[in-house]
Amino acid sequence: MSGMEALLDWFAAGREAAEERERGAAEDARLRALPREEIFLYVKPIDNTQVRCVAPRGEWMSEAMTAAVFLVAALCIVAAIVPQTTVLAISHRIEALKEERASLLNEMRRLRSEEASLKSGEKLNQYAGDLFIPPPAKALVYAPPAKPTVASLEAR
Repeated sequence: MSGMEALLDWFAAGREAAEERERGAAEDARLRALPREEIFLYVKPIDNTQVRCVAPRGEWMSEAMTAAVFLVAALCIVAAIVPQTTVLAISHRIEALKEERASLLNEMRRLRSEEASLKSGEKLNQYAGDLFIPPPAKALVYAPPAKPTVASLEAR
């Protein structure tokens, strides 16, 4: 029977059941409204008392070997990558420090030239105005150079 015929039978049975309900027949009220809807359930008893459980014998060894191989492979990959990344990071740091050193040297040169221009004689005269009196030559004291210098006063 095709699906369409079953559907039409279902609709016809629904109409018939409605007509029967209208008539008020007591015996038909106990029946289902849809024909061919019998459901048969067969439950087969299964006795598993005599079935032996089979324990896996050598599977743990293969699983342990697989885990060990993957662990060793991961360690080898890390050991191969770490030196290269370390060298790369250190080279980037060295380049950054070289750039910082160059900028600091330029800043030091700029500050030295600014200091020299501020300590020049004409600037000192400009700052002091009439109050500046140059010291006499006998009042100047020259400190001796440090010992490791090439030209020393002790050598005379």
